[in-house]
Amino acid sequence: TQLAWADAGAEVADPEVARLCAEAQQHVLGGRWLDMASLMLASADILLLSPSAPNKDLECVLTVICNLVTKVGSEDEALEIAKLICAKLTHQLDEKPMLR
Repeated sequence: TQLAWADAGAEVADPEVARLCAEAQQHVLGGRWLDMASLMLASADILLLSPSAPNKDLECVLTVICNLVTKVGSEDEALEIAKLICAKLTHQLDEKPMLR
């Protein structure tokens, strides 16, 4: 899982971070905001599930993800991103009560 590679040290985490950055860059360059939101929300588990993650870090990540809604070209795509965000947060409420 992502938490496993995040805790494994630089030799494991660095290539994974590089891969995620390259994938994110392709989504941004292609204007694929729904794909970008999906990638970011999947990666956000590192913060969402970490009991030691500062609330400000989590707030910053969620703000960036929510702002992707303003980039999309259609209301349908904006709604899909909003649904992804809601699903992720709803799923995490039991894991991290401060999200409530």
